[in-house]
Amino acid sequence: MNAEKDIFVCYAGNFNQTVRQYFAVARFRFVSDDDVATFNTTVEKSGCESTPIVLRNLQNEPKRLHNLLFNDSEGERPSTKFDFFVGLDSNTPFMTADMKIVDVPRYDHFDKADDLYPENATYLLYGDVGNAYLFHTPTKDKDYLQVSRFGEQK
Repeated sequence: MNAEKDIFVCYAGNFNQTVRQYFAVARFRFVSDDDVATFNTTVEKSGCESTPIVLRNLQNEPKRLHNLLFNDSEGERPSTKFDFFVGLDSNTPFMTADMKIVDVPRYDHFDKADDLYPENATYLLYGDVGNAYLFHTPTKDKDYLQVSRFGEQK
């Protein structure tokens, strides 16, 4: 999390479900300072940076992340409630928080028309003042998702 209460969110998608055949990176901002404190405490307690914090269950319209990321209105985007989980297999949220979308620097639709893998892998480098993140962009099934963080040593 940066000083503006932003987190970087990576949506890995699903090759087997048409409505989820995309990869996206977005920057979300916490609306509440209490939610920031809960998030930070939970991340510290999890003790392992390789355990992902997962956002699920959009609580208000639009119900699909794609529609939320691509709100074409000229006005300000409303905040959206998400449930937060520690790890991919967790079924119990540790918090529900309002988040605002700040930026969507990457959105790639999976191209299922071509059976071949691309000759070169695609990466996105994105960051803020304290950290940089390198995201591998999945392209075909089977592929992998890799996110690397580069930042100041603490």
